[in-house]
Amino acid sequence: MDIGAVLIRLKTHSLPHLDAWRNELETRKAEAIDTLKAENVFIES
Repeated sequence: MDIGAVLIRLKTHSLPHLDAWRNELETRKAEAIDTLKAENVFIES
């Protein structure tokens, strides 16, 4: 499954929250993909 991203503008001093969010996504990537597949989610850009 291909996964993509978009460029966003971050608020000042948000880097610690961004790091925590990135780590959470990385550790739960397989779970998130399985959930999307189970829900028959199709994302097209």
